[in-house]
Amino acid sequence: MIPVLLVAAVAAAIVHLLALRASPWILNFWNSQMQNSVKEANDAQLEAARIVVRRTEAELETEMPPMEQQQEMETLEPDPQEIDLIDAQVKELVMAPGETNLSLPAPEEIPENSAAELAPTPPSMNLPEAKDMPSLSPLLPEPTPINTNSVIANAAPQNELLEDAEGFIDQELRRQASEGSSNLPSDTRSLSELMGLSNLGSSSGVARLGADILFEFDESRLKNSARVSMLQLAALIHKNPTTIFIIEGHTDAIGTEEYNRQLSLRRAQAVISWLEQNAVPIRHVYLRACGSSHPLVNTSLPREQQSLNRRVEIHMRQPREALPEGSQPARYTPR
Repeated sequence: MIPVLLVAAVAAAIVHLLALRASPWILNFWNSQMQNSVKEANDAQLEAARIVVRRTEAELETEMPPMEQQQEMETLEPDPQEIDLIDAQVKELVMAPGETNLSLPAPEEIPENSAAELAPTPPSMNLPEAKDMPSLSPLLPEPTPINTNSVIANAAPQNELLEDAEGFIDQELRRQASEGSSNLPSDTRSLSELMGLSNLGSSSGVARLGADILFEFDESRLKNSARVSMLQLAALIHKNPTTIFIIEGHTDAIGTEEYNRQLSLRRAQAVISWLEQNAVPIRHVYLRACGSSHPLVNTSLPREQQSLNRRVEIHMRQPREALPEGSQPARYTPR
């Protein structure tokens, strides 16, 4: 029994050794067989797809005409039916029998002398002398020079125009004061007077401008008549770059105190806005809204006699001098 077992063990060992040696070859053979089967399957699918595509292209070729035939079909249009005018039947026209006589007017006889009268008259070569011809100069007016340049605040204003306007404004203020049974304060100075001074300050006086000349009643928009006064003020600020200017707005006593204060503020802001729009530096310009708190004439008078209370005042201060109470920077906006 033992010999049989030994033989079986030896045979098993030999078989295992052979299996181990042959296993790589078996695996390679198995992989090659699997790859061949997969490749055959893919080739079969591709061939089937080619057959389907070829069949589809053949069907499309049989169903659709060639491209040249399609273009010929699109370009061919039915020719319109031609009409042969020779073969067309024309209805015969039947003329009425008989002779037709048309009466024509007899030609007019031209008299023998008319040819001479109709002949053109030769032009006369005797021209009038230059002294006999009328002069055209009175008929043609002199050309008026055109000035399209806009007014610039930086430019020096015309002295004659400003002096005439300043005289009118001064007379208007004095007339308003006399109507209100009052006199202008002694420190009142015109803008032209201030132009002749230097080192303007609190001792230089106050420039007073009638609000009725600058604004419409109960409005804060500058009128055209305020243009000369604004030009003078702009020239004064340019001449005194270190001086502090305070623009004060004043109203009459008609209306509430708060409304008059707001109106005086808007009027002072309108003056500063004009200066800024005309390139006038406003870094040393302040505003002050006084309302009706500083009247020059009796506030119980009618509106027409309180015109002196409706005014704009320009105060001057040196940098070291204190500003009036309530003065605000030029770009002040109430909260």
